[in-house]
Amino acid sequence: HDIEASWLLCEAAEIYGDPELLKHVRREAVCMAEAVYKEGIDAKGGLVYEAKNGQIIDSDKHWWPQAEGVVGFLNAYQISGQYHFRAAAHSTWGFIDQYIIDREHGKWLSKVARNGVPSNKYKVDRWKCPYHNG
Repeated sequence: HDIEASWLLCEAAEIYGDPELLKHVRREAVCMAEAVYKEGIDAKGGLVYEAKNGQIIDSDKHWWPQAEGVVGFLNAYQISGQYHFRAAAHSTWGFIDQYIIDREHGKWLSKVARNGVPSNKYKVDRWKCPYHNG
């Protein structure tokens, strides 16, 4: 949730309208995105589902962290101008495009194993429902 929180906090601070708060939140958002960049992306370019203190706890690649990663890394790039965030967004989108999008049957897969092989035969589960697909 860190990469998701990084851009959502920025959105909230923008709406709140306090320039000092926004400055602080943007700085923290870049730090959060940096931590995800360093600890959450693997060689295939997708974000692992859960890691703690640099140790991967759940290496599956769920659909929503990939989508949030694209948004969060682009947000960090827009704030900081640091190219590696733009590259991370592009890499994460590449993972989505190659492994998550089901070109044969449509929609996005719920999750894939770390190697990109679908790990769930269902596209819809309790976290990925008509609300997200609608």
